[in-house]
Amino acid sequence: VVYSVLSIAVIALSFRYVMPFFYHSLPAFWSSLLGAAFMILCISPFLRAIVVKKNHSIEFTTLWNDSHVNRGPLVSTIVFRVVLAISFVTFIIANLFEASIGIALGIAVLAVLAMVYSRRLKRHSIFLERRFIQNLRYRDLQAEYMGEKKPAYAGRLLSQDIHLTDYEVPGESAWAGRTLKELNLGRKYDVHVVSILRGMKRINIPGAEERIFPMDKIQVIGTDEQLNLFSREMESVSSVDNGAIENSTMVLKQFVIDADSIFRHHKLRDLGIREQYRCLVVGVERDGNSLMSPDVNAPFEEGDVVWVVGENDNVHQLVNQKNEKVDNK
Repeated sequence: VVYSVLSIAVIALSFRYVMPFFYHSLPAFWSSLLGAAFMILCISPFLRAIVVKKNHSIEFTTLWNDSHVNRGPLVSTIVFRVVLAISFVTFIIANLFEASIGIALGIAVLAVLAMVYSRRLKRHSIFLERRFIQNLRYRDLQAEYMGEKKPAYAGRLLSQDIHLTDYEVPGESAWAGRTLKELNLGRKYDVHVVSILRGMKRINIPGAEERIFPMDKIQVIGTDEQLNLFSREMESVSSVDNGAIENSTMVLKQFVIDADSIFRHHKLRDLGIREQYRCLVVGVERDGNSLMSPDVNAPFEEGDVVWVVGENDNVHQLVNQKNEKVDNK
């Protein structure tokens, strides 16, 4: 079927694009002759494959020797393929020349016979077929490498009620950054990590010291029960507590440096606001001037309005330390 489709495509494209060029450049007879030769040469590897493909295969020989009953259908398939190949050549000749169907058929038979017995065409056909299979195989290997396709051995595992399943490590997972030895997945859940897919990189049979990072795709082997348990545990260590979400909300607040402030006359770099309170000073207003970037080497003065940003609890802790009334922004 594939070779027939390719032959039809070559013929259709040739009549659509190549023949108009020949007709425009050459006299009618020579353009038809050159066009016929061009199309027949292009489809000859496909026609030869249609006729002789599988005629000497192990399956064909086994069926032929197994029973005389099989020989009739086998011969019929050979005859059908020969007729199909002859039909393609006949179609080309009949459409390019004003020849009788008998002459066109005779030329087609001779052309197909020449294709079948041509050693050079045989080598060319084998080369094209191997290159096609090689390219197809490469795409399969690439898809398998990238995790887009399951490895070939995954199908063999099904007979043993064992499955290969892909899991993506969420960015918030508690497993992220830990080694396989630390996670000890084999002992806890009886599953085995066979591959880690990280971007364009694939790590097969990862060692115990291999770390799992956020957005890694891991391929895990186990039974249905083991994989279900593993999946539930993976979801549980990846969930985010609602309280953590609320506490991590970032807020912007301001406070005033008064006469009793512990920040008064101290430089920003010496106060450790980022380290102690996990807050960031984003600006300072002084003497009624507009907000300016803080100078880490300039000491705070009485009356300075300090703007800080950070998580809700941390900002409140910092502001309450000053006993100042603050405004939400």
